[in-house]
Amino acid sequence: MDAEYIKVKDSKLKINVHKGFHDLAHAAWVQFSQRMVPHYQIKVTGHSLGGAAAVIVGMYFKVDGGDVAKIITFGQPKVTNEKGCKKFWDLPLIRIVDNKDIVPLVPPLTLLSFIGGQYRHLGEEIILHKGSWLWLSKHDANRVLVSGTWSNLLSESVEDHYMKNYINRLNSIP
Repeated sequence: MDAEYIKVKDSKLKINVHKGFHDLAHAAWVQFSQRMVPHYQIKVTGHSLGGAAAVIVGMYFKVDGGDVAKIITFGQPKVTNEKGCKKFWDLPLIRIVDNKDIVPLVPPLTLLSFIGGQYRHLGEEIILHKGSWLWLSKHDANRVLVSGTWSNLLSESVEDHYMKNYINRLNSIP
């Protein structure tokens, strides 16, 4: 699912989203929406692929008029393009990323990623460092250059993507 990064236009959201993340989120939404209670407030979370799906599920809930209290993701890759970011600018999303985790930098910039608009992040971002953290507003959260994945490839680590690493980083903050 992670590798299916061609964008598809979601008929409900009316934006382009990552195909693999969309397929997972849509399947979850179909199951979840059948059990929805009117005027119900939700909080959604996920790590990596689950974080990407959590964002899209939050978008679905919002489009259906639901009350999305908060979406918190860990090591979440990008799910949509600039148009999608603008449409869901007010989604209450906080992305938590490890400063050396490569996954939040993907999908990388390629010729294929230009189809439907380059991938972008939305929401606020908290960057974890050993013993500290940095908060970025929605305006600053796209701080990594578009080519960031390629230029940071040698300094980023897949091991830093593991959830246990996120827990250790959070526990190291006084």
